[in-house]
Amino acid sequence: MSLQARQVLLNSLRPRYRGANKTQKSKILDEFIHQGVIEDDLRAFKCSLLLSLSLLTDEMTSLLSGL
Repeated sequence: MSLQARQVLLNSLRPRYRGANKTQKSKILDEFIHQGVIEDDLRAFKCSLLLSLSLLTDEMTSLLSGL
């Protein structure tokens, strides 16, 4: 998750956090961490898919050029 995205998320959570009790604050922090992990996992998955697609495209091009 980019620094800018984290800042936007933090700004959206700040009002809830300030008015929350200890239990609620813990849940809000978990949401913040969880959201960052999901964003990072999605980015890694997209990169993996793009690499696989690129490799498949190269392989298909190579196969078709042999016909």
